[in-house]
Amino acid sequence: MKVSENFVPAGKVLRAVSCNVHCAADDVRLKLAFPREDVGAFYETAFPCDEIVLLATCNRIEIYSVVSAGTENFEAAALAARAGVPVEKIEENLQFFEGLDAIAHLTAVATGLESKMVGEIEIFGQVKDAYDMAVSKNKTRRVLNKVFQKVFHFAKYLRSNTAIAQGQVSIGNVAVSLAQRIFGDLSRSTVFVAGTGDAGKKVARAFANRSAGTIVIASRHFENACALAEEIGAGTSVTPLKNFKEHLRSADIVIGALSVPEPLIDAGELGTLLRSRDGRPLFFIDLGQPPNFAADLATLSEVWLYTLDDLAGIANKNLQARLADMDACRQEITARVNRSFGNSPER
Repeated sequence: MKVSENFVPAGKVLRAVSCNVHCAADDVRLKLAFPREDVGAFYETAFPCDEIVLLATCNRIEIYSVVSAGTENFEAAALAARAGVPVEKIEENLQFFEGLDAIAHLTAVATGLESKMVGEIEIFGQVKDAYDMAVSKNKTRRVLNKVFQKVFHFAKYLRSNTAIAQGQVSIGNVAVSLAQRIFGDLSRSTVFVAGTGDAGKKVARAFANRSAGTIVIASRHFENACALAEEIGAGTSVTPLKNFKEHLRSADIVIGALSVPEPLIDAGELGTLLRSRDGRPLFFIDLGQPPNFAADLATLSEVWLYTLDDLAGIANKNLQARLADMDACRQEITARVNRSFGNSPER
């Protein structure tokens, strides 16, 4: 079923292009990473489209646009230029959707069906932020405004009326639960958080909510660390990121949530620091893309290392109710998208 011409004008096409964890190699996605300041610059480019929204998270880069029928695939070319690879290489790592399929895909993304951590709540806010950014840049009009507003409504309905969010856990909550298995009462633990982006903030808040004893925050931008520390309140301090290794002498739990070209520390460097810790366990949680910590840290005695993939796996474990409801959610998405946007008498 095509999108109703009452919604998308004749001669126009609604389409979506997605580079995500399910279809793209990690090295390709990492080359496409968009810091927030780069998202603003993206909208300054003159693309051959009437409307456009960029969704950029650590696990997916997606472009939603309204174009004239027959318009060449400018999205792949733009992403290839950013990654510095041939267009053909990028196209191998993309999924393409048009019309109702594009709307259904966006709904599945916003609902959490496409996430590594099935049913996660964070992605809904990320989609909303992406839309708000496009609106602020005056890049949306009647079509994408209606699409995104309807999709937000669909996603809220599905999360409230199906089992897809049952037993909801966030990255922050999983990280805290793992830490409690190792340290028990966190009130005597010191947590070091490197990074004040979305993931860093969520994990810092989660540890604060579970009454962690001391939280130390570091960021490339010291003012961001200060703002997060002020929000969290008592028991929180800040330090320059350059002091990272020195804090490993006293920290119990270390969170890496930065975008860095190379790991902050490897087993050789950490082994030297561990001599001053008298055998106390050290727990690393690596939320970075690329990784913030070298994988060989896990070979050291008294060191635990968990990655974002590990946390996603733990979050999805034993959540069969969510997984069992995925087909029902997708069927409901198809029905709602068809009724709202298709040439259906039920519109």
